Amino acid sequence: MAKGKYKKKKERQVLRQTTVDSIGLSVRVSNLLKKHEIYNLFDLVNRTEDSLLALNGFGPSAVKEIHTRLSEMNITWPKVGKRE
Repeated sequence: MAKGKYKKKKERQVLRQTTVDSIGLSVRVSNLLKKHEIYNLFDLVNRTEDSLLALNGFGPSAVKEIHTRLSEMNITWPKVGKRE
């Protein structure tokens, strides 16, 4: 396996193993994510900010909290696009 492919596979594995409860989000935001079947970081980063805003209960403050926390973890997250 090429070195780049291995690194990407390892990154996806880490994202899948990291739950939304474990990254320091507020209880409200964490519960909202789980309500909409977003349980780990892999589920989260494969959604856009705009797609979360379209879900019931998500507002700009919840999205800002998620974005801030992901930025602190050096994880990029698209605002728009076809990532769902």
